[in-house]
Amino acid sequence: MADEEFRPVYHPAGHDSGLRNAIQDVRTGRWVAMRDLLASTPDWGLWTQRTQVLAATAAGTDVVRAWRSEEPDNVAALVMHTRVLVERAVRAHRAGHRHTRELWQEAWEACQLTAHNAPADPVPWVCLVALAQLDEGQRLAEHRAHPPEPMLFPGPWGLLTEAHRRDPYNREAYHRMLQFVHARRGGGSLSEAVNFARWASSRAPVGPAVHALPLYVQVERYREERGHQRALDLHWTTDEALRD
Repeated sequence: MADEEFRPVYHPAGHDSGLRNAIQDVRTGRWVAMRDLLASTPDWGLWTQRTQVLAATAAGTDVVRAWRSEEPDNVAALVMHTRVLVERAVRAHRAGHRHTRELWQEAWEACQLTAHNAPADPVPWVCLVALAQLDEGQRLAEHRAHPPEPMLFPGPWGLLTEAHRRDPYNREAYHRMLQFVHARRGGGSLSEAVNFARWASSRAPVGPAVHALPLYVQVERYREERGHQRALDLHWTTDEALRD
């Protein structure tokens, strides 16, 4: 082992065996395991995570559409339909697809419908925060709301608040907000990302994953620079890095 390069193998389900099985079924065009898994999901945090991972798998298939056609009144199927549309819109935006705007509009409308039919669910609001990154110029009023503190930036704070109200310190909601910062016209400043990450982590009690946000900021910074600026490496030797 000492002479061999160790390469960890990652799976999107992590240690969630139920999610792993559902992903395998989705990949083969089956949806029953996904339905049963979501029906047994005990809390909003796990619900958000599972629907996110399943949508990333299902986005290139018609499996959710097949599920909705069989069970049109199933709210979980509606949530997954919304998840898939948002995932497709975000992917199209990243790829510069010419139909991005139409996909964005379709996904936004699905979010509104899901929020109406599942008023306690944080996912449609998390999805709206995810879609906000497509509005790089912040043309929509809901994407340039006044921040809760002066050091922060105008953004989709109302959408984040709705997600937070339903599931305080929801991991994906705050990560999507960080993505919004990076996607702002001009790339968003490093100071904006740092300020947001510190603000979010300083407010959270012990336990929520938002405490890892400052590390994500530094990793994203390093990734964007492709490791060429060796000065970035010095961050990891400072007291600030140790504190993070």
